[in-house]
Formats: sequence, C-alpha cells, structure tokens
Amino acid sequence: MTHNHEASTGSIFVQFYRDAVKILMHPKAFYESMPEQKDQQAIKIFLVLSALLYSVAATFFVREQQLVFLFLFFLNGFLMPFIIAATLYLVLYFLKVGMVYRVALGITAYANTALLFAWIPGMGPFAELFRYYLIGVGIVQVTGLNGWKAFFVLLGMAAVLLLLIYFLQMLIAN
Repeated sequence: MTHNHEASTGSIFVQFYRDAVKILMHPKAFYESMPEQKDQQAIKIFLVLSALLYSVAATFFVREQQLVFLFLFFLNGFLMPFIIAATLYLVLYFLKVGMVYRVALGITAYANTALLFAWIPGMGPFAELFRYYLIGVGIVQVTGLNGWKAFFVLLGMAAVLLLLIYFLQMLIAN
C-alpha cells in the first residue's frame, strides 16, 4: 500500500481500492511487481480490509447471532490466506522452487480480492475458484513456473489442505 507509516485512513482505503482494481483487471501485472513494491504491512492491511469487507457484507444475510457470524466470517477471511500460504510454501519447498513464506503470503493475501464477491449468495464457490486462479497467476508471475506446473502446484496444495482437514477431523472425533 504505502511505505509511509503515518498514512491517513483515507489513503489506506484508496490504496486498497487501487490494489483490488489492479488485481481484478491486470493480475499478471500486479503480481509481477508485488515482491518489490509490497511490504509486509501493506499485505496485512490489504488482508484485514478484504476480510473486514467480506465479513460485514456476509453478515447482512444472517438473522440471528450476527456478532458471532461477523467474527467467524472475519476469522475465515483473515486466517485462510495464512493457511493457504503455508501449504503453497510447503508444496513449492518439496518441488525445490525457491520462494520465501512472506512472498507466498503476499500471493494468497492479494488473492483475497475474491472475497469481494464471495458474500453474494451463490457466488462463494465461484469466488473460491477465482481465488485459486489468482494464486495460480501469482505463482506463475513470481516463480516463473509455467501455467501447467502452477496448476499442479495448486493440486498439490489442495491435497495438502484435504489431508489437513482429514487429520483435524480425526483429532476432533477422538
């Protein structure tokens, strides 16, 4: 977003809007410049704002316990990019593709732009597919892998996430 740590709230929202529009319109160009131009604070601000917008909008469709759902929607929107980034990093590590975790987090955090549509009834699955498309574009642009290799990285990530869910279910069931 901005390297000025005393940025006004208005400029933070303006930068969020600019980044979201650039990701939606030109994801390749955005991810090409992401590692050099985006610092960790900017990534976290984008992540918080996208999760906040998603959770507030999604809560409009909840009739009871709105605060509970607001909190759960926010946790989902905020924490999933960290989990997905960890799986991305893990898969790329095993494939011996060099990437640091903070870059993987940047890719997945900016793919959170898909949440801007996920709150619309019926759009959740499409938004999630769009999120993984954006992650795939980020993988290609940042690592230099071709589209097919990035696709197989995404499949590897899906396998790791499914295994994680399976083991969590086993822990909860016992």
